[in-house]
Amino acid sequence: MLKQVTLKHISVAAFLVAVSGGYGIAQSTPPAAPAQAPTAQAPATSAPASNYVTTHSPSQSLASGIVNKNVYDPKDEKIGEVNDLLLDRSTGAVAAAVIGVGGFLGIGEKNVAVPFQNIKVTMKDAKERLVLNTTKDELKAAPEFKVVTPARPGSSAPTAPGLNPPPDRSTSK
Repeated sequence: MLKQVTLKHISVAAFLVAVSGGYGIAQSTPPAAPAQAPTAQAPATSAPASNYVTTHSPSQSLASGIVNKNVYDPKDEKIGEVNDLLLDRSTGAVAAAVIGVGGFLGIGEKNVAVPFQNIKVTMKDAKERLVLNTTKDELKAAPEFKVVTPARPGSSAPTAPGLNPPPDRSTSK
């Protein structure tokens, strides 16, 4: 019995030494690199400023400021909420706003896409408001927006909803 306890303690102690030794090595500072004479470096080239946008103009909005924002009719009644934005890949412009209408707490809600240029941004109480010249009933009666993705290669059925189909991982050529 005494031998078993001693071997057990020795095994635990050896394990702890091995583990703590690994951490000690990992935490030690690396040896200093030998000093080298400074070398002349070419000045860093900067990209043309026209490739970057550094701020937005008053006529632009961030998508995060539009998505989840309520949409109102001209009578100032809430008719829905922007659930998403549909982008035109060829122009980069926002083609449509996907508005959730109807339902309660997201249950029974229907998505309707409306051309983005039909939404007007107005100000009320120093806050931006989105106004669409339609009624809630007209939105409820509008056709539902559904995301459709292209069929996967070798399949005639569309993939699950989303923007891009999953990559083809087949190894056959």
